[in-house]
Amino acid sequence: MSLANGLESLRKHPVGRFATALAGYLGAPRDLAHFTQFLSLASGRIGLPVNLEIRTDEAGCELIVADRILTLSPNRFAYVDTPGQLRRLEQAGFAGLDVIVVRHRRGELFSDAASSTCRIVGNKAALPSTWRVAPAEGSLPNSPFTLRIITSQLDRKGAGAGLAMAIPTGRAEVLGLGMLLDRLPRRPRYPYRFVYKLPDSLAGDHAVVFERLLHVVAALRIARLDGQATTEAIMPIDYSAVRGLLMALPLVPVEVKVSAAALKTAEAIFDRVKEDQHHVALPDRSADGHKWFTRGHAVRYTPICYSAAKEHLDQLENEGILEADPPKKLRVHGRTIHFKFQPGMVPPFRWRNPFQVLPLLDHDAGEFAHDLRTDSAIATE
Repeated sequence: MSLANGLESLRKHPVGRFATALAGYLGAPRDLAHFTQFLSLASGRIGLPVNLEIRTDEAGCELIVADRILTLSPNRFAYVDTPGQLRRLEQAGFAGLDVIVVRHRRGELFSDAASSTCRIVGNKAALPSTWRVAPAEGSLPNSPFTLRIITSQLDRKGAGAGLAMAIPTGRAEVLGLGMLLDRLPRRPRYPYRFVYKLPDSLAGDHAVVFERLLHVVAALRIARLDGQATTEAIMPIDYSAVRGLLMALPLVPVEVKVSAAALKTAEAIFDRVKEDQHHVALPDRSADGHKWFTRGHAVRYTPICYSAAKEHLDQLENEGILEADPPKKLRVHGRTIHFKFQPGMVPPFRWRNPFQVLPLLDHDAGEFAHDLRTDSAIATE
């Protein structure tokens, strides 16, 4: 699912206008990752934090974006560089904070900060979201209630490096979005106006993130109308918007079996292999077409060396993106290994999205009587 489709899920929802307003303030195209940061900021404001780790090759640009988004909530965020700073904020109950930005290079401090908000109890305590901008490659600490977004798999359309040189001019947008945040309630607990049950296959952390985003989006919808007639409940339109947004995000799993670089290699090879001049068939597997390739092809089709190509192809085979002949258990030293893409595997290649198990709502059941149905077409929508 593309970036455009991710924001398309918000087209029929009132919060879709906020993505446009945010883009106007930032001086950049509408961007799914930027809008997710706005939602995380709002979640910290209402005390239902959704933490973000932005994995990127353009850390400077992403830090500029984060700083600009945080100006929507002036004096309600804090930068943390050391464990001591974190402990002092925790001892103060994170008073008056919507977001904590962890700037330490090691992920353990981010994990500690995200975990700290889980230990705070009481209606008066603040529960800020935690943000970190980190290198695209590297270890991933297991931090609670966190979305880990890899920006290299987003179609940024000029929203990255070019944004670093742009001057924000959206004074009206920043005032409007700031006033909207000020109208948000504290820790809302909205009822559901439809039949709702999360699938058992959705992990607990992911279930909490989804539930919190449902409340954030509903709170933004209600605050936008500001006293006008609206239903103070989580509606089917909120569910569909959050589900679509999460499924469009390129999320990095904690246990990464295939690197982001290997996924890039797969896309580069795919683009070359599909060309008419690439014609490699196996005599004993003529029925499987003529789009086989070797490690040597991978080296020629990409800027990587042989050892990196060998490692990337091994990861892609293990992930089920590639099929190899001969398979691993039948390989002997010195025999050339041929690869081809598994049926149905086409770019963009991503890690499996944990939110793909969320069912669609059956919108034919009436305005307030939406039944959940299992959806075998989720992977193809």
